[in-house]
Amino acid sequence: MRDIAAERRDIERAIEGQTLCSKFAATAERLGDAEALVDKGPGGERRSLTWKQYRERVRDAALGFQALGVKPRSFGVVMARNRMEYVIADLGLMHAGVTAVGLYNTLAPEQISYITNHCDARVAVVDNPAFLARFRRDELPQLDHIVLLDGASDDPSVITFDELLALGRAVHARDAGAFDRLWRAVTPDDIVTLIYTSGTTGPPKGVIDTQRSALWVIESARRDVQNTEQDCTLSYLPLAHAADRFLGYYTSLVTGHTCHGSGRSFMQA
Repeated sequence: MRDIAAERRDIERAIEGQTLCSKFAATAERLGDAEALVDKGPGGERRSLTWKQYRERVRDAALGFQALGVKPRSFGVVMARNRMEYVIADLGLMHAGVTAVGLYNTLAPEQISYITNHCDARVAVVDNPAFLARFRRDELPQLDHIVLLDGASDDPSVITFDELLALGRAVHARDAGAFDRLWRAVTPDDIVTLIYTSGTTGPPKGVIDTQRSALWVIESARRDVQNTEQDCTLSYLPLAHAADRFLGYYTSLVTGHTCHGSGRSFMQA
């Protein structure tokens, strides 16, 4: 018979004082040049990042958000296809102490406005100008910045993803310790994400998940699913969905599995 109380104590010990940021740091240090992310580029070509490259880009994104003035314990929304840039920006927000909120790519403009206002998002990460067209700026007075993964905009509050990373690299060049100070300020009780429900009646409800609760789910699942670092995960649901976010994207930060995008998930809305 399983001793559930003992298992619970063991899980608590395993995650005590940890965050996804600290787990990611340990995994990137351990695996370095091993493959971390794989997807398809605009022309269908295979793209990949090592754990070292992955974390460097997350560092640049986090410091870029900080340079824009996005404050810790604020909120940011992400609306994009499941692509490398999505998880880099999402993790950049996390490492800057900002709660990332995924928006389903099928949302109508009024739904985007509702969720963005409900969580008081100060920054948005958006896939391309077609996605951006669904953001009604006159309904989003609190949204200070938009980061566009592809394309460009004449709106002065919109910058490109490359510009965001360049801001972060400049900060790192001036202060090599800035990133460590930033992510180490993230605590187990900080909100890691809000998952807005899609199946409830009335407006979507924001479900609060903390760093601690995310690690609890991951550590619990690991005890029932035995695998090795040579295994990989396949992303097949939108990253706004709790299952893919927790059991794929977040879990890979802890286990060191290479995260592969399926053709549908990484390349289509």
